[in-house]
Amino acid sequence: MDCKFENISVQKKENLLEMYKRTLRKSFLVYGIAVAVLFLLFVVTSLLTGTISLIYTVLYVIVVLFVGNWVLRIPKKTAESTYASNEEQFHCEPQTHIFFYENEMRGRNLQSGVEIQVPYSQVVMVMETKHLFLIRIPEKRMVLVDKGGFQRGNSSEFGAFLREKCTAAKFG
Repeated sequence: MDCKFENISVQKKENLLEMYKRTLRKSFLVYGIAVAVLFLLFVVTSLLTGTISLIYTVLYVIVVLFVGNWVLRIPKKTAESTYASNEEQFHCEPQTHIFFYENEMRGRNLQSGVEIQVPYSQVVMVMETKHLFLIRIPEKRMVLVDKGGFQRGNSSEFGAFLREKCTAAKFG
């Protein structure tokens, strides 16, 4: 089997943060919708009762700001937690060596020894960020591919390759 692309990705703090910002995007959307719905309910209730309470208005704003701040911190906290766990377990930033063949990808975490062998037909989703490709495979696992880590091939060709091979995957 001929290897089309080869990549070494490091789970640096910056890569983890970028990954979690992209993959936790739905949390932000849910939060935004919830805030909008609650605000509309607040306004409708105030109009129907003919009273606008300063106390409830201030309380609403405080809750929105508190929860919003918490939601915005989720990716950073998750990245820091993962990074700390890696440091504790491996005493370094884990590296994954991934090979992309014609019909499947194979990878190995060099620190944990965990290996994957996944046909492209099983790829669930492919996301792209400024510095990464994020490939979701079964069991909600994520393969992090650093655009700067290609040993064979390059990131611009790799994106087209994934679109061709991962026909069942959602791209976003």
